[in-house]
Amino acid sequence: MGAALPERTVRTVRWSREPEKQAWMEAHDRGQEAALLSMEFEGAFGFPLAGPQVSLWRSTNGRQARRSHGGGKPPSPVGSERDTGKGYVLVKVAEHPRVPQSKDNWRMKHVLAYERAHGPVPEGCVVVFADRDHSNFSPGNLVAVPRSLLGLLNGPGAPEWRDAETLSAAPRRRRRAGAGSAGGFSSRGRGRTTRRTAGGRRPAPTAWPGGASRKAGRP
Repeated sequence: MGAALPERTVRTVRWSREPEKQAWMEAHDRGQEAALLSMEFEGAFGFPLAGPQVSLWRSTNGRQARRSHGGGKPPSPVGSERDTGKGYVLVKVAEHPRVPQSKDNWRMKHVLAYERAHGPVPEGCVVVFADRDHSNFSPGNLVAVPRSLLGLLNGPGAPEWRDAETLSAAPRRRRRAGAGSAGGFSSRGRGRTTRRTAGGRRPAPTAWPGGASRKAGRP
């Protein structure tokens, strides 16, 4: 067919505001040459796509690998896992990202495991492996820790912790060692924070260890 691929944009396409064009691309991008895809698009909508538009759409929607001759390697299916290179595992949870040019269709495996067992991660918290083993996804090993305490738990002079119990007790041990008045947690009951806000009110309880608190909105 020998169609030339325009180098400059003929018409701007705002994919998030033009769902019919987005849906057409998802259905018709088979990994064919960009010029052929552009010509097919023109037949459907009356104008061709420029090379940069095709490249950007494919990059945003995870289709980069399909551009090579013969179709190349298809995108990873939903449920696929990959190593971050820093000891964590990402899981593909959706075919395409919700926010263009982001990777929000990939999520941390340990966070997903925590949410399945305990409900949503409380606001302001991150999920920590209590025994420091990033391959141990058992519910009791996944603890929601206030982000404000990460420095205390991991910084110079931090108390040793190797499981949920010692992790829960670490802030109290640090205070007893004279490290200041950073807030800590009780290892008994549901583990409410012991410090109070400037106005004297107790802050919302935090998951500690291993379960979302009642105020955190567990379903």
